[in-house]
Amino acid sequence: MSFSTHAAASQCDDDRRALRRQAEDELALAIGSYSGRKADAGSTQLYAFARPIASYVAHGLLSECEVRARFLDAARDKGDIERYGAPWAVVTVRSAFVAANGDPTPRLRPEYRQEDAHA
Repeated sequence: MSFSTHAAASQCDDDRRALRRQAEDELALAIGSYSGRKADAGSTQLYAFARPIASYVAHGLLSECEVRARFLDAARDKGDIERYGAPWAVVTVRSAFVAANGDPTPRLRPEYRQEDAHA
């Protein structure tokens, strides 16, 4: 492997690690934001918060099982499972995953690239 090929491969690995950190942070933020919304704000909130995170799942940056479990736990804690039913929650999160198929790779925000450069 030439130096330039090795450097490019190394940069791809660095970007993937940085994207994974970004995905984990975005998931935590989405869960917190969804959980903090009023329970009576309607049944579309779960999809609205799960959909952007599903792009990270589509690109293998987050586990589908982990994301589903985190959103279902949040929906249960918030009372939405009791209000709308478990099937609603499962289908809603699954719909976000399906909609994300074919999404472009999420853009790596500069602050995550900088973190990786200083690690």
